Amino acid sequence: MQFDSDENGMEYLKSYFFKISSRADLRKWSNRAKLLNQLRNVADQYPEHEVYVFDDDAKFLDIIGTLLYQTIQSSIFIVLFMMFVCFLFIPNCIAVIIATFSIISIFIGVFGILSIWGVDLDPIVMSGLIMSIGFSVDIPTHVIYHFFKAGKETTEASLQHCLGAIGFPVLQAALSTLLCVSSLIFSPLHMGH
Repeated sequence: MQFDSDENGMEYLKSYFFKISSRADLRKWSNRAKLLNQLRNVADQYPEHEVYVFDDDAKFLDIIGTLLYQTIQSSIFIVLFMMFVCFLFIPNCIAVIIATFSIISIFIGVFGILSIWGVDLDPIVMSGLIMSIGFSVDIPTHVIYHFFKAGKETTEASLQHCLGAIGFPVLQAALSTLLCVSSLIFSPLHMGH
């Protein structure tokens, strides 16, 4: 509490703060965002008291309402940009379409498995989804690039060249990523569970 004196020497309560606790299930970001908005609505009803609501996570909670739209918009732009980049290196429309559908199917698979697990969309999950698109472009694009650059007469020979060129590096990349991400299981972080 902070006190002050007026011109007559009378002390008055200038400002104060208090903490609010809730019995609601606040483990989900969406519930925390709802509670923050409810508190702000109550504070807005009393402008004469200059009430301010503070939450350490307000910068994250404020974007919860637009998160689905932002995730969809970002995903569409990333897929389109990846398609453009693929076309720069692989000037074959069918190959670019195959790579793009591969990226989209991986993204839908990641989104679907998160839904089955009951994971709520929050800023951390959104970042993971966007990164999964970036990671998913590597393998299909490298496979298609090496397949078309092989210049072999038969499809089997091109595929054999492709797998010989990138098969082991792709396996190494997948195993190293799995090894690094699996360490999050032992961490109490939100993104690890």
